[in-house]
Amino acid sequence: MLKVVLGFAMLFFVIESCFYDSEEHLYPNPPACDTLNVSYNLDVNPILMNRCYNCHGNNNTVSVYEFEGYLDLINFIEKGKLLGAVKRQGGFLAMPQGADKMPDCEISILEAWINQGKKNN
Repeated sequence: MLKVVLGFAMLFFVIESCFYDSEEHLYPNPPACDTLNVSYNLDVNPILMNRCYNCHGNNNTVSVYEFEGYLDLINFIEKGKLLGAVKRQGGFLAMPQGADKMPDCEISILEAWINQGKKNN
């Protein structure tokens, strides 16, 4: 009988100890999205490399639009196509195509960089 009680006690403590092992409990506040002084090289280009250049890079065969590199990107932005597409606004082809919407923080970084003057820094 003692073994059964100890077994249930141990099972209870094992189950109880795992209760708070979820990401929401371990990290209740997600990291802030820093959009101050956004840098092309440190912030924008890594997002584009991960999300866009696979289809929109200079060696692609998938898309008509190529914007790998700063100057190509500026021309694309000035046509008004980038933010509408990544925000998935009406009248724009949702990007990245065939994938989930970019995280809001990444979109905010792109938008902040554009609003801060599209510096090549």
